[in-house]
Amino acid sequence: MADKQPSNSNSSKTGDCDTHAVLTTDLYERDQIRALFIMRCYFLSFSKAGCDAWQTGLETAVEAFGEHDGPGVAWQCLKTVRAMRKSRNSVFQFCNPFCKCCKDRMTQSEANIMDCICAIRGGEAGKLHLSSMMLCEGNNDTNFLASIRDLTSELVRLQK
Repeated sequence: MADKQPSNSNSSKTGDCDTHAVLTTDLYERDQIRALFIMRCYFLSFSKAGCDAWQTGLETAVEAFGEHDGPGVAWQCLKTVRAMRKSRNSVFQFCNPFCKCCKDRMTQSEANIMDCICAIRGGEAGKLHLSSMMLCEGNNDTNFLASIRDLTSELVRLQK
């Protein structure tokens, strides 16, 4: 995974990293963790005017999934992030992908994204809808669900 920190991303510890759960490969597949990193780059770009972390997200997608499939994964991540943002009223809490302390942890909101991907892979409709409802704060989650399903399908296809 690219750890090329954009010059304008401020990687200093910005929150209480120790209160977030550890992001572990015991619970998540490597491709899921990469997708979360790509999404974090988008979150960071949206939260800081002029931040070019989205470019690192795209580079990571190409490095991880190849020249042919990487841009598609990056697009699916962006569609998922945009659909979720449109349905929420509050700010999405995320860990800075470039912070030495935070990058190996995840917020509850990020855990809900990962739970959605796991639920789709495992055919757990109840878990998917609960996590989606939490992410979208009880608002219409139709576009988010379509996007996260498309992203998960792409990740599964590339895993084969």
